[in-house]
Amino acid sequence: MGPQAGEQVQLTSLATNQAQAAEVAALDGKRLRLLLRGTLEPRELVKVEGRDWLALGEVVAFDPGPGPEGAPEGAPAAIIEVEHTLLNTGDLARRREAWLR
Repeated sequence: MGPQAGEQVQLTSLATNQAQAAEVAALDGKRLRLLLRGTLEPRELVKVEGRDWLALGEVVAFDPGPGPEGAPEGAPAAIIEVEHTLLNTGDLARRREAWLR
């Protein structure tokens, strides 16, 4: 299973290693739109971690949004061009635990 609209995710800048909460707004082809509480710079490389998936990509657009901080509607939004995706990460974590026993 991949990104679903409304899903809460963790977004991490690969340059600064700073993480922030985000919400998936939409997935259109290879572009993932996220609603944020913070800011991002265009061309920033990021990691997005969902419940059972992980994506690596680049910020191709950032809209600071008109709404108050933390508001889902009108919140800042980032468009991420996804380069790599790993699905079923929960299953991988379980297998890793079994291998390490």
